Amino acid sequence: MVQKLINISANQDINLKNLASNLGLSEDELIANILSKFLQENIVLNDPLEDFLAEAEIISQIHKLPKDYNFNRQEIYDSN
Repeated sequence: MVQKLINISANQDINLKNLASNLGLSEDELIANILSKFLQENIVLNDPLEDFLAEAEIISQIHKLPKDYNFNRQEIYDSN
């Protein structure tokens, strides 16, 4: 857990205390739950595969091989 210090208005503090009490939660638990729900609804997580493919596309545009280049796997082994 990471501890955070937040500033809220006196009115927010009263509402937070009342809501936490009514729900049987600590104020910390209520804030964490509300924040988790907000983040789940508002953060769009990217698909790692899509991120990888997008990055690969960018790299392929930057690093071009010569037009006459022909990959030969055996050359890799022969060069050692």
